[in-house]
Amino acid sequence: MRQDAFDRYASAVLLVGGALLLKLILAPLLDEPAPFLLFLGAVAAAGWRGGLGPGLLAAVLAVVASHAFFLAPGALPSADEALPVGLFAIESVAVAVLAVRRRPPAPARDPERDRTEEGLRSAAAEMRAVLDSALDAVVGMSEKGTITFWNPRAEAIFGWSAEEAMGRDLAELILPPTDREPHRRGLERFLQTGEWSLLNQKIETRGLRRDRSHFPLDLSMTARREGGGWAFTSFLADITERKRGEERLRHQLAFTSAITGHLGEGVFALDRDGKITFANPAAERLLGFREADLLGRPLGELLHARAAEGPDGDDPLPEVLRFASTIHRDGGAIARADGSSLAVSHTCSPIVTGGEVVGAVLVFHDATERQQMEERRQRLLAQEQSAREEAENAN
Repeated sequence: MRQDAFDRYASAVLLVGGALLLKLILAPLLDEPAPFLLFLGAVAAAGWRGGLGPGLLAAVLAVVASHAFFLAPGALPSADEALPVGLFAIESVAVAVLAVRRRPPAPARDPERDRTEEGLRSAAAEMRAVLDSALDAVVGMSEKGTITFWNPRAEAIFGWSAEEAMGRDLAELILPPTDREPHRRGLERFLQTGEWSLLNQKIETRGLRRDRSHFPLDLSMTARREGGGWAFTSFLADITERKRGEERLRHQLAFTSAITGHLGEGVFALDRDGKITFANPAAERLLGFREADLLGRPLGELLHARAAEGPDGDDPLPEVLRFASTIHRDGGAIARADGSSLAVSHTCSPIVTGGEVVGAVLVFHDATERQQMEERRQRLLAQEQSAREEAENAN
C-alpha cells in the first residue's frame, strides 16, 4: 500500500518535470513564454492516474514551475504577473479535480475474494519457505528448458547462486554433456505426446557441478499445467556418500564371502526381523537351497521346533536380540529344500553396531552323524536297562 502511494505521487512529480522540460525546449522557438497548456496536461494526467492528492501536488508544482521559469524574475510577481499566475493556479486545481472525477471508479472490494487472495499469498509464501528449507535441491523448469526456480540446496549442491542460475538452460548448466541431448529430446517428446520416462518416478542419474565435476544423484520430476503451458519441478538429491557406502559394503561382503565360502559350516546373517540377508555356499549345499531362495526368508520358517519348547522354542534370535548374548543349541533341525530335515547344532551371535544390536549371525553344522550316534547310544542304554529288569524279575 505504501509503495503504491509513493508511485502515484512520484508519477505526479515526473509528469510536471516532463512538462517543464518540454516547455524549456519550446521556449527558444517562441518569442514569448510557451503557453501553460502542457502543465495543465500534466496536472490532468496526475489527477486521473493517482487521484486527488497527486493531482493537487502536480497543480502546486506546475504553478511554482511556471512562475519560477517563465515569468519575469523578481521576489514577487507584479500586478500584471500575479493575475495570470492566480488564474493558472485556479485552472490547475480545477483540472486536477475534474480529472479525478473523470477517473474510472475503483472496483468494489469483494471480502471473500480478498480472503481467497490472502490465503493464496499465504500458501505461496509457506510453500516457498518449505522449498527453500528442503534437504533436496528443488529446481523449476519451463517448457523451454530454462530454469525458473532454484532453492538454497541447489546452490549448495551445484555451486551456482539463484541469480546465476535463473533463466539459464537447465541441461547446459547441471547435466553432463552426454546427457543433454537425451534430456532435450525427452522434453520435446513430452510436449508432443505428453509422455516422458523421467516423470513421476525416482531414477538414478548424474549431475554436473560448477567445477565441471560429475556426481551421482537421485532425480524425481513432476509436470503441471501453468499459464497455458507446462512447468516442471525436479527434486534432486546428492547421493555421493550413499554410493561410497554401498561400495564399501560391496567390498565388505566380498571379503566376508571369501572367508565364509571356504567354511564347512553353514552361515546365515539375519536382520532384526529374523530375515536372512546372507547365506554362504556351505548353507546352500547343506540345505539344497539357492541363496536367492533363502534371502529375505524368516529363519523361523526353516528351524524345526522341539515339541517340548513350543513353536518358537528352537529360534535363538529373540534371546540374542534381547540379551545381546551368544546362544548355542544342540539337537535342532533345519528344513531342507526337498522337505526333509537336517539335524544341526547351531550357534547364534549378535551383530552390534554403535552399541545397538542390529542383527545376528547363525552358524550351523551337520549333526546327523552325531545325532545318529546319540540315538544308538540311547537304544543300547534302553536295551541294557530292559535286560537288567528282566534279570531281576527272573530272580
